[in-house]
Amino acid sequence: MELEAAMRTQHACRYYRDKPVPDEVLLRAVERARFAPNGGNRGAVRLVFVRDPELRGQLGEWYLPLWEEVAAAARAGAEAIPASDGHLKSTRTGFSDQARTMADTDQFARRFGEHPVIIVVCADRHPLHNRGST
Repeated sequence: MELEAAMRTQHACRYYRDKPVPDEVLLRAVERARFAPNGGNRGAVRLVFVRDPELRGQLGEWYLPLWEEVAAAARAGAEAIPASDGHLKSTRTGFSDQARTMADTDQFARRFGEHPVIIVVCADRHPLHNRGST
């Protein structure tokens, strides 16, 4: 199987359990993620682990309408929609089974605030952009 075929047919959308995620599991994942490539190897990313049910619920309320906007455009055949910053947001999944991908992602979005922990990735993009030589 060619790499592209494997990537486009591998279905990565997951269904989450209501079971809490132990600190040890999160810390092990973060420790391993530290070795992933990042812009200029500057480590300008910070992670916030949200466990509080009310805060997770609020994040879910904010997330769902954004997903529904993208999903509606994708189902209507749009390749992209404008983002608030004027750039285009792609609506394409690139997966071979578009219907399955959309159904599973709808499920993920509708239950987003119920996930046992939500990791908010915060990045200071300023040091990541090359501002010319110094």
